[in-house]
Amino acid sequence: MTLQEASEEFLYTRLEPFSAQDFQAHLKKHKYKISLDEIYGFLATCDVVFALVNNMFLTYAGAFTGRWFCFKPSKEEVEKGVFFGGHRFMPFMNPAYQGFAANLYFGETPIYHVPGTISMNQALDIYALYGEGYSIPVILEDPSCEPFSFSSVQYGLPHEVRLTGFDLKPYLEAGFEYGDRILCRVLDWKNNIIQTKIRKEKHSSLKISFADMAHEEWYSTFEECMLQKFDRHGPCNSIQQQLALLILEEQGKLCNEDCGSIDEFMQHTTQLGFSQYGIESRIWRYNESVPFVGEWNKQYADQAPFPCLGLLSADYVITSFIKEMINRKEKLDSADELYKKIYPESLSFTDFESEFIMLHLEKRIDIVKKEYNRFTDFPLAAGRHQVLILFRKIMNLIAKITDSHVPLIDLPQQDLIMANQVAEHVAAFLEEFETVPEKAENEMEDMMTSLSGMIDSFDAIEDSLLAAIKHAKKINR
Repeated sequence: MTLQEASEEFLYTRLEPFSAQDFQAHLKKHKYKISLDEIYGFLATCDVVFALVNNMFLTYAGAFTGRWFCFKPSKEEVEKGVFFGGHRFMPFMNPAYQGFAANLYFGETPIYHVPGTISMNQALDIYALYGEGYSIPVILEDPSCEPFSFSSVQYGLPHEVRLTGFDLKPYLEAGFEYGDRILCRVLDWKNNIIQTKIRKEKHSSLKISFADMAHEEWYSTFEECMLQKFDRHGPCNSIQQQLALLILEEQGKLCNEDCGSIDEFMQHTTQLGFSQYGIESRIWRYNESVPFVGEWNKQYADQAPFPCLGLLSADYVITSFIKEMINRKEKLDSADELYKKIYPESLSFTDFESEFIMLHLEKRIDIVKKEYNRFTDFPLAAGRHQVLILFRKIMNLIAKITDSHVPLIDLPQQDLIMANQVAEHVAAFLEEFETVPEKAENEMEDMMTSLSGMIDSFDAIEDSLLAAIKHAKKINR
């Protein structure tokens, strides 16, 4: 069993709160001796773990197994006898999997996966919680989706799309009608097993029932709780994480058989909406932009404003620069040349940090030089070169912002968000080059199209941010 498999065995099945020592003991059973510092570091960044109080943790499996949620199949889905997962199992299901990977049961009856067509507008609604910029790529990853180039999206989307869905016939035969809800709860988080049942709704009565009042109470509670979370958690890393934290903290109020559905709520609320968050989107207060600095981070925002600066020391980033220098026959006799290539001049380190970085760079140079093959790297070299140009530019800009000591609250907030996101997205390209080169080669056209958009975004925010820094310094003289 690999370390990843041993970790997932614990994290995908543990339902009770646990300590770092518990996780360490589990790994030790599988012959992996990991220090507590490494364990804490891993758990702090793990996307299927919540940090609790007193150095305790809870897995997503523990938080979401057995919790009720629901969704309402659209009229189009009911007419076609097939419904689609989309974002509807978010955040209850493992975020590493899309909705079509769920294994549904209606009572004891397994619900079969069936391909089906749906209008693109309906598909985008069903995938809306993935956020702007992600919905279409996620749709394209569906195995039933007839491939079309992501780069062709600029010329218009197809009217219909073929996706992997679930057979609605067993529900229809049991009396399901349009307007009814499908109630769900996860039974086995590791294997994406979700139990479902029909919740009948009144379709013609003019009288308000107790169930109607319970649903409206749920929507009011959801809205109130979500508004309260903004100042505490901020925009989080994704809409999925926003919802996960909300459900974790309010599951006693929100996860019952009278629950409403999140996507229906987003269609009807007047207090919340999808707001721009750089090149992404988040659930936020209606008609209000998400700031870079807010109540959740203003106390320490100017001390460590850009987590993406840590990417400079990531092995895959260093490896990308080394391959670039070898491929372009640039001088690489020592770590000093590589250091100057990677780290912006305005960044400063302590003597200890500099020594540690230089030793690490030397080790990576030795390793990569022995393994590098210019011939096999040829399909990726040109694309990597373009990605690294933007990576250096965005990191230099972020370093200048940090070095300026201008309070971040005085700078354009969306531009700051976009700078951090562009850095992270470009770094993700480099990671793909180094970890899954075959995938990167196959997706090169779409990757370069996306990169072109990021370059345009960078050009716009660079001028804006540098001008804002200059103006702020002039005022504060």
